[in-house]
Amino acid sequence: MITLDTFALVCWLSGQKCLSKAARNAIDQELTGGDILIQACVEAGCSGHWDTTLYNATVENGQTCDPPAAAGINICSLSDGETAPSPVNFNVAATGTVLMRDVEIWVDGTKMAEQRDGFSYYTQFIGKLNLAAGRHSVTVVAAGWDQSEIKRSFKIEVQ
Repeated sequence: MITLDTFALVCWLSGQKCLSKAARNAIDQELTGGDILIQACVEAGCSGHWDTTLYNATVENGQTCDPPAAAGINICSLSDGETAPSPVNFNVAATGTVLMRDVEIWVDGTKMAEQRDGFSYYTQFIGKLNLAAGRHSVTVVAAGWDQSEIKRSFKIEVQ
């Protein structure tokens, strides 16, 4: 497990050369099944208010879902009524009208996963969830730092 602060996270996500080769290699190693602890400032000026959350870093070959041009949610890995094996792959991008905070995946009314990945009007979720066989109701929630939410719901069948 490694810990990324806001600066390291922004450098890594933007692809800038502000991280050492050793730091980039450590992040890449954790992306292949490890864990990344993200420590991010949640208030202007970082006056001691930090959000420290452990995220399971399951990234599928770095492939991302294109964000919608207007406020909304794109789901690039599943469609309504689709049948999928478990673990179920989720590749989601969201665009908001405010600075975005995270994407949550809710299955049958229970929050199953959250990925905080918002530093702009765009946020995403890329990961897999182990789900029991059967029909499930999925709701994707993209939340802004102002607590606003964008939701998209659909049903899937898990084999």
